[in-house]
Amino acid sequence: MMQAARWAQKALKFEVTNGLAHVVLATAELLNRNHAEALASCQEAIARRPNCPTAIGFLGYVLHYCGHSSEAIARIKDSIRHTPVYPPWLVTLLAAAYRESGDIPRSISAAKHGMNLSPHDLDARLILCSDYMLAGRRKQAQRLAGDILELDPSLSIAKYGEHLPYKNMETLRRLEETLREAGLTE
Repeated sequence: MMQAARWAQKALKFEVTNGLAHVVLATAELLNRNHAEALASCQEAIARRPNCPTAIGFLGYVLHYCGHSSEAIARIKDSIRHTPVYPPWLVTLLAAAYRESGDIPRSISAAKHGMNLSPHDLDARLILCSDYMLAGRRKQAQRLAGDILELDPSLSIAKYGEHLPYKNMETLRRLEETLREAGLTE
């Protein structure tokens, strides 16, 4: 990640840049939990590439982890509209943003769609598992937690939470609690 950030910084020094270095830098900043910097880099990418599905999608990614679910949903949907072939992670991200906005039925639908697009995507399954708990569908959540552990026996709540760069740690704690209640291990 440090190397990617260094290369992005070098690319930004060129006279003409197309905005993708800003996307790379934003990702590095977000994963280092520098939320304001990540947001600023993504906004600069959008300024340079206003119709780029990649830049728009990554802005949705950053907005989601910064706690701006409604804005994230709008950007993610916009990114998906801009391209007929989009990466499955966008749908999984949309499910997470719906969940954080409190729209559990749409989150469930998006998570299932993400699983259809990418059958081995654990993130979509984990989102769906937390959705089921939030919707009061404990048995479905517990069955799905069992399926998740079959797919990845080494998965733990702590391991999963490590790579989720939420600005608001309470959001992460709530997510971890729903997964714990579903039967995933610490």
